Amino acid sequence: MRKILLSTILFIICISICAPLFAQVGINTTLPQGILHIDAQSNTSGTTNTRDDVIILENGNVGLGILSPSVKLHIVSVTQGGGFALQDGTQGANYILVSDADGNAFWKESEVSEFTVISSENSSTSSFTAASYTYDPGLRLIFPRSGTYSISIITRLTMNRAASAVALVRVYLAPLAASLSFPGAAQVIGSVIVENNIYQSYINQNIEVNATTGLTARLVYSVEGQFTAASGTLQASWSGTHIRVK
Repeated sequence: MRKILLSTILFIICISICAPLFAQVGINTTLPQGILHIDAQSNTSGTTNTRDDVIILENGNVGLGILSPSVKLHIVSVTQGGGFALQDGTQGANYILVSDADGNAFWKESEVSEFTVISSENSSTSSFTAASYTYDPGLRLIFPRSGTYSISIITRLTMNRAASAVALVRVYLAPLAASLSFPGAAQVIGSVIVENNIYQSYINQNIEVNATTGLTARLVYSVEGQFTAASGTLQASWSGTHIRVK
């Protein structure tokens, strides 16, 4: 009985003395700085050369590439995109990380896009032989997907004609199908900037692009007026930006 009691006391004393020695575990390091510290390249000195380290602190915080994680999972990487990757089948280029009501994370395409520049472009020259007509200069804008887009376009129409009367010039964006229109699109009246010859317009609108309208938009001019000579040539130009906002 005495031997059993003595053995029990010695065991408790041993645990009491040895336990602190095993309070921190180090792998590839003799100086662990947390409950568990892994130094993959065995080159950490103080707080330097920690990019390959993994650590778990007493408060449960986990650090990857950092020895003092301030949150439950703290990742430090010296390269863009080198700190985290989630490949669950929902990922895609330019997607954002979102969650459901329970905090389960997944990737989703952003509703808002980056600004896309509409490069400055001139149409070819076309002829007209009427006082009122619709002019499609062949300028096209292809949207990447359905959604609501904020459009900002400056466009100019140059009319070379033997006439002195001011024309009424309207411009708008339309789908390829003449019978359709983009919800939110409206005609904009052009202003004369060079007497009777150059008309400038600004299109600043939010338009809806959907499966019915299609993804391609075309610039369309409507020209009306009583001209001395209802014939001549036309040329259009445009530039601007667009961004998906919904």
